[in-house]
Amino acid sequence: MTKIQFSIVKNNDFATIGFHVYFGNHRTFTWGIADEPSLYYVKIQDANEESMEKILELMNLEREHRIREDFVRDFFETAKANGIDVTRGYKFNYNDEKLAAITKRISNIINSFK
Repeated sequence: MTKIQFSIVKNNDFATIGFHVYFGNHRTFTWGIADEPSLYYVKIQDANEESMEKILELMNLEREHRIREDFVRDFFETAKANGIDVTRGYKFNYNDEKLAAITKRISNIINSFK
């Protein structure tokens, strides 16, 4: 079975500035600053059942975040291809609010790791 680990990166004030998940030797999730032990405080832990639930939620949230970020670009590309004026302003408040909520949830999950 592949070993699953995560690293928590802290700055000099011990604020979390990076979080990374590894399946074996492959980094599958990354947030924030790289886990460079010579520059930051890095704690590496093996994943357990509780941390795996959080890791899976992080991965799903990251996927949703990426989709929502791509939505605006895809909207304009589709509109432009269909002759819609894309030079006027469009508001994406709903999408922006969802992105902010996802970002906050990701941050809360990452900060819950000790």
